Amino acid sequence: MEKDAFYIEDYTEKDKKNEKESANKKKIRDALRANIQQSINYAKHKEPESKISRLKKIFSLNGEDETIITLRYGSIVFYHGIVRKQRVFKGKVEDFDSKISILERLTQMVDDNKWFNEQYAQYLKIRKQADERSAKTKSKNKSKVGKASAKKASSKKVTAKAFSKAKSKKK
Repeated sequence: MEKDAFYIEDYTEKDKKNEKESANKKKIRDALRANIQQSINYAKHKEPESKISRLKKIFSLNGEDETIITLRYGSIVFYHGIVRKQRVFKGKVEDFDSKISILERLTQMVDDNKWFNEQYAQYLKIRKQADERSAKTKSKNKSKVGKASAKKASSKKVTAKAFSKAKSKKK
């Protein structure tokens, strides 16, 4: 059969994996854009950074009063950057125009495929490490809970025996 515009190929596992990966990338990119847009809206309404939930905050300061950019997807840091020449926080006063400009630049970065793909690869490494740590912690906690419940059960048996002996002596 000749391969023309209507040629049908098998849908392979590789195709399924690529589709799933593309959908996951799109979901993460959309969530990052939504987080940035929410921060832009806060800045336009002159809402201080302190009103934003901890995991949604983008701006913070380092020890030298330079602006730190932290873009998260869930609880995992997707991107960490620094703005050296522009101050968002000037004492207790926030420069909302600078915030908006930085957030618009951040939106452009997220929209850039090359930049996003590099950050996404880093994000996957970090997430894998976090998942491994979580699995270790869960297994440690399970073993501790198992031992504690076994101790509790045996102590209940001892208490029950002591109680029945005390009851039998009263009679």
